[in-house]
Amino acid sequence: MENKHLLFPIFLLQLFLLGSCTDIPETAVQQSQFFDLKQYFKEQEEALAKYKQAEKTTTINGKTETKLIDEIDFAEELAVFADSDINKASWLDRYEVDSTLNTAGQLQQLQYHALDDKLRTKSLVIDFKDGQVLHIAIENTSSNAINTSQQVLKYRADEGYSIQSRQKVVGAEERVLGVSVQIKK
Repeated sequence: MENKHLLFPIFLLQLFLLGSCTDIPETAVQQSQFFDLKQYFKEQEEALAKYKQAEKTTTINGKTETKLIDEIDFAEELAVFADSDINKASWLDRYEVDSTLNTAGQLQQLQYHALDDKLRTKSLVIDFKDGQVLHIAIENTSSNAINTSQQVLKYRADEGYSIQSRQKVVGAEERVLGVSVQIKK
């Protein structure tokens, strides 16, 4: 009789040890904690591939040129947006996150703001409509002893995007660059 009472705790201990030794898939541990920009823009590259024309306006220090482009490499064009991804486990506590819901309880906006001045992506704001991304705005800044740069990126789903950059290098005049792309449907 005494052995039966002893077997139950041993059984529970074995069950606990077996449960704690199971491998957790790495993907489960590395799930996105923030909005996944890299994945979103990868999907956008594929979605935009059906469009063959775009109007691209480039401005360099106030001089503007507009071209109709017949083939556009969206992977290359959208890389600057994907490179602003903040979805890293080591940054979970380095961004303030805020969300806004509409009156129906649906996500309307996500805002991420850097709490650390050393982070390149200072602000990421995503607007939603009916559960779909409508607009993304990103602000990147970086600075060192030689160079200071600021970038403002805006993306409007299925419509186009703009990139505004300011760069100041010690001993040189500030460069202001702008690119605006409107997708032709």
